[in-house]
Amino acid sequence: MAVTASSGASLELLAPLAGWVLPLAEVPDPVFAGAMAGDGVAIDPTGESLHAPCDGVIALLGANRHALTVQANGVDVLMHVGIDTMKLEGAGFRLHVRHGELVRAGQMLLEFDLDAIVRGAPSAITPVLLTGQHPGRIVRRQSERRVAVGDFLYAVEATAAVTRASHVTALVMAPAAVRRFRVPFEHGLHARPAAQVAAALANLDLVITVDTSVAHLAGAMGRPLWMLLPFAPDWRWTLDGETSPWYPTARLFRQHKSGAWDDVFGRTTAAVGGFASVAA
Repeated sequence: MAVTASSGASLELLAPLAGWVLPLAEVPDPVFAGAMAGDGVAIDPTGESLHAPCDGVIALLGANRHALTVQANGVDVLMHVGIDTMKLEGAGFRLHVRHGELVRAGQMLLEFDLDAIVRGAPSAITPVLLTGQHPGRIVRRQSERRVAVGDFLYAVEATAAVTRASHVTALVMAPAAVRRFRVPFEHGLHARPAAQVAAALANLDLVITVDTSVAHLAGAMGRPLWMLLPFAPDWRWTLDGETSPWYPTARLFRQHKSGAWDDVFGRTTAAVGGFASVAA
């Protein structure tokens, strides 16, 4: 069936692979099922090739072959072939495009070994998501039906910010100037491992850590968080005080001088006793 909604969609996306369309809620992964990575649909594939859902520009995710993005009309369309397929380290995937390449709707982007994914990953279900700072709004979508490559998948209505960026359409088929940058991904968390960490944190009464990736995740979840900080911490933790401007549930234990961890551990140990008595 299809969801009926208003007209005025700025972009129609076509099915990038053949298979059965599912709502995100049925994807066997909490990040995708909860739409934390973006709104969209998923396809349980019956074919072994991924195609462009629209005209656009390819954005590859580092050296990964299992997922890529097509950028068009200010909208980023992420296609993630299979669940937890990052662990396959590219085995069974063959890219047909390069980063920054201009593609047409229906053009083959990659081939994959469906049998290898089924045997080596939790699922072959492939989310097709709207991502980016201004992803727009899905106004009509397919669900619970079989699709072939090129069938209508969903329609996107641009936000005001995306509409202002609609000149990208005119550039899609123009010669591209590409400049490459290397951007370090500080916390190193992929979507699936992040979901596993979040599930573990949800079962803890208190999170005590020196690792900032865990701290940011716990703070964003609203979990009780104690962060042990060096004398000169990252600017996000500010330079003084026991509270965080970003995370109301955080308490900060700082070094009073460089390398003085014994004092930090002593204050933390004393505070744990008080926390335990209150929790009891």
